[in-house]
Amino acid sequence: MRGTDCWVVRCLRASSQYSEMKRRHILLFHASLLIAGCQTTKPTPKPFSAYTESEQQLFDVVFRHMMRKVPRTEFLLSLLDSDAPDDLLARYQAEGVNAFRESRRFRQGRCVILRIRDNYRLNGRDEAEVDVDYYMAPLAAITGMLRLARSKRGWEVVDWVPGPVA
Repeated sequence: MRGTDCWVVRCLRASSQYSEMKRRHILLFHASLLIAGCQTTKPTPKPFSAYTESEQQLFDVVFRHMMRKVPRTEFLLSLLDSDAPDDLLARYQAEGVNAFRESRRFRQGRCVILRIRDNYRLNGRDEAEVDVDYYMAPLAAITGMLRLARSKRGWEVVDWVPGPVA
């Protein structure tokens, strides 16, 4: 019997060591996935000059309209669900507007995030609809659609359609 007890004890020890090793490997695997998931980087934004002239005018009019509606010291801009391009930001900064990429650290009360979402629509040559977001934490977050029309002077905002209230 003594030999059997010894064999059983050895099997139990080996089993518990295997379970412990298996648990350790599973934890390491999950930790590596977590770390890999936290290291995502945003894609480099497409240069503003790469858009068509009509799109450039449209986006510029939308951003300027949004900036006039929400006076703040800093604007964090997002164009088509990625950071605003550097050449667009440089243009605004040359005019004295504190415009930066959305991925820059948000400072509560000092800045507002302005987003042009990726589902804008051109309805013919002279009409457009652009989905936008304003984020002014902790005060408000507004989503909606701007309707624009092209005249001889260029694109003009003609209507605001508020989005769903969260």
